[in-house]
Amino acid sequence: MAQAHLLVARSLLLLSALISIDAIGLEATSLRGTVHAAGNHSKPHLLGFPESEEGPRVGGVVSRQILLYPWEKRLAVLLMAVVTFGTAVLYRWRKQWPPADPDMQGFNLRVWSSGPFDCFQDIPISCWSCFCPAIRWADSMAMIGQVGFWLGLTVFVVFNLLSSGGTYGICAWVTACAVFAFFRQRFRRGFDMEGQGSVFAFCGDCCFYIFCTPCAVAQEARHVELAAKADHSFVTAQRPKSEVEQSASPEPLQMS
Repeated sequence: MAQAHLLVARSLLLLSALISIDAIGLEATSLRGTVHAAGNHSKPHLLGFPESEEGPRVGGVVSRQILLYPWEKRLAVLLMAVVTFGTAVLYRWRKQWPPADPDMQGFNLRVWSSGPFDCFQDIPISCWSCFCPAIRWADSMAMIGQVGFWLGLTVFVVFNLLSSGGTYGICAWVTACAVFAFFRQRFRRGFDMEGQGSVFAFCGDCCFYIFCTPCAVAQEARHVELAAKADHSFVTAQRPKSEVEQSASPEPLQMS
């Protein structure tokens, strides 16, 4: 039964990745539906194909063009949001906190435990951060008690929806990255890291999120998971009570 749920979770993760790639393709394609061919403007067809089979000539080669309309893009993004929340349910159900390791207590977490591009240090975290950054970011923020998992997930998805079109979409995404940079500053403060309260560090965090969101999410996630193993005070309060009681219970004596 557990293997079946794991298979479903992986399938939803793959579907979310495909939809994310499709949404990126929609973002990069013109939404105005105008085709210039031989100096004439062809009218777009209702199904998204131009009436003329010939698209714009580039270097003497005639290319075909499929016109993409805003409603198609909105539908793709909404579908991605539905898949994200469905995957989040399974993620939370399967989520297990790293057990506290007494040998790691006192580990220096005042500096980043990994670099911003150490993607191969933890492949599962990198995959979640790349294909479902909303889930991984919300989990990291929940593990340090900055925001609840479902609230964080909703905030990330809403910003993603708002940033799905035109100039206002770019403004919405820059605003979102500023919000994520604000939480990254609180992240720094919780671990007493360098750059907390610094305007220069805040601008750097904001640019990091703008240009490589998965990398920023993954770096934070790796640090939080390591902090959980070290039983750092910043994450200890959020550890599930069932796991705390299980780790605190003495081992049964074996009768010889």
